[in-house]
Amino acid sequence: MRISDVIGLGLSALWQQKVRTSLTTLGVVIGTFLLVLSLAIGQGVKVAVLNELRRFDQVRKVLVYPGTKAKSEHAVTIKGDVGEAKRERLRQAILRREQGKPSEREALRLTPERVQELAKLEHVESAVPNWTRPGYVTYRGKEVSVTTVAAEHENRAYKNRIVAGSFLPSDAGDTIVVSEYLLYRWGVVEDEAVEATIGQTVLLEHPNNRPGAGNLLALLNAGRASMSAEEGRVLDKAIAQLPAALAKTDLTRAEKKVLARLLAGAKPDKGEARVVRRRMKIVGVIRDPTREERLSGWEGLLTTFDAIVPAKTAEEMFFSVPGNKGSSFAQVTVRVDDEENLKGVQKKIGDMGHETYSLAEVIDQVRFNVLIVSFLTAFMAVVALVVAGLGITNTMLMSVLERTREIGVMKAVGARDRHVLGLFLVEGALIGAVGGGLGVLLSWLASFPGDRVAKALVGKHAGLQFEGSLFLFSGWLLAGAPLLVSALTILSAVYPARRAARVNPIAALRHE
Repeated sequence: MRISDVIGLGLSALWQQKVRTSLTTLGVVIGTFLLVLSLAIGQGVKVAVLNELRRFDQVRKVLVYPGTKAKSEHAVTIKGDVGEAKRERLRQAILRREQGKPSEREALRLTPERVQELAKLEHVESAVPNWTRPGYVTYRGKEVSVTTVAAEHENRAYKNRIVAGSFLPSDAGDTIVVSEYLLYRWGVVEDEAVEATIGQTVLLEHPNNRPGAGNLLALLNAGRASMSAEEGRVLDKAIAQLPAALAKTDLTRAEKKVLARLLAGAKPDKGEARVVRRRMKIVGVIRDPTREERLSGWEGLLTTFDAIVPAKTAEEMFFSVPGNKGSSFAQVTVRVDDEENLKGVQKKIGDMGHETYSLAEVIDQVRFNVLIVSFLTAFMAVVALVVAGLGITNTMLMSVLERTREIGVMKAVGARDRHVLGLFLVEGALIGAVGGGLGVLLSWLASFPGDRVAKALVGKHAGLQFEGSLFLFSGWLLAGAPLLVSALTILSAVYPARRAARVNPIAALRHE
């Protein structure tokens, strides 16, 4: 018997029982539909979330904070006759308590030297201090107070928001990117006027990082947020004269000594620069982040600033002030060469004693959540397929009973057991192939309205707008699902097929 004959007989048998075959196939369609749809949305959501995180190159960055390390790793000896397990527990308890004492630990500051060490780690492309400084910028004689941040030219989070000119070049030098809001404060609003600022020079001033003037401002005028450069200079001058003015007060001698100690740090050192000034060339204009960018962003998106300066220039300006020498950074961003190396680099930095944060934990959590949801929905789909398989088994057992005489005739004219077995397995395979194909088709068609509804819900409740579909139908899914379903239906048909193959032709011919 040829294969074409077996397939033809199988199709004919299924066609003769159209209602029964349709209902059995419907169960396979529903199971396949649920299985493919759950896997497609699981893969789609994972890819969409990861792409959203990759949009600003955040999955390759590690935030590094100052840390502490133990001053000594002296051996701890546990006295007494105790077991090894208890001895180790006591030793660890003593170490934890000693390390918790400030006297037993020393601070690990993010100095320029430490930043260079971070930059030299394997798989690290750059280590940039997250530098934010108040200051003043003067353009065409108009001075305004600003907040400046530092960045490198590869920062995609900033590049995507440039509305005029360009971002900081690789050989940045004394260049600056200003915000639309800063131009507005200068009275520059029209698009032509904004474009005309590109290439212009501004004066950037950073006052000495001393709290005296700011503290005095808070005492004299509570509630006032800022002051101009001229006001800062006047207050600094007044603070410098306070120690000398003590002699003219009616305080007691002891009170004067107390106040002198308090004012000892307010008087600037001889020759200390109070303000660092540098002329900067405007190369670009940047807009504020949108609500969507703020919700999906991280470093570079949540900080409100007025201007961006090159990281190297910012560091030079900061440490050129004598009062800032020996200072350290509060935070450093380390960028790795590939997101696969993120965890390894983060562990190395942690071993150096620093606190770290990256999106590796977020990505792992996203993958875990998607895996759990996909597993649960796929489990329900598999249950539906098992139910459909039981239906196929029942249908074919009924078919064997109904076609006993037909099977006997086939064997009488020369059909072998393997031919009868193959006939029923082909019937099961046909139900699986048709049901699996229809299930995949229906899940693909359902993804279009489903995608629109899912995106609308995400946009309404989370304010995010994902690019592309949230349903991902990969090649392995489109090809593998029908094959898997066909395999399950063939397995469901094995028992009825074996039973049909063992039918005695003589008894079958006598069967009514």
